Amino acid sequence: MTAGVNYYLVSDEDLVLRRDPAFYVNDEQAHELVAVITSGVPDDAREIRVYCDGEMRIHVWKSKKAREANEVLDDVIRYVSDLVSIANTDKELNDLEERIEWVNNAWFDLYAYGDGITDGWLNCVHYDIQEAVAQAVALMDDEEVWKELTT
Repeated sequence: MTAGVNYYLVSDEDLVLRRDPAFYVNDEQAHELVAVITSGVPDDAREIRVYCDGEMRIHVWKSKKAREANEVLDDVIRYVSDLVSIANTDKELNDLEERIEWVNNAWFDLYAYGDGITDGWLNCVHYDIQEAVAQAVALMDDEEVWKELTT
């Protein structure tokens, strides 16, 4: 069986520059579909979906000094639409480390779909979209995983 990434719901640029789940939290639903991996075999209904799960809350101060002094917050970030005003790439987000505090963070998780699956949650937490997709591709060909999911 050959697994492959059939489609992403994000751009190629996102996959390179925005690998952190923070860039995929769009609303309060806390369950955003990011990628779909299928078996690549037409008569095989196997599918693993990569979701960005969890709520995000980032406290932002104007400076490291303001954070250390516990001054009034400059902003509270909950969604990517707000995040991109201060950071638009993983590097920019990492550069803010001294003046932000993660209160809640999102993550990527994998869910399996197919015939006979009633609970496809795979409990495979990742904080990098490329790593999540790589594990989904590997799991697609793992017969033991699919056997457990359907029994």
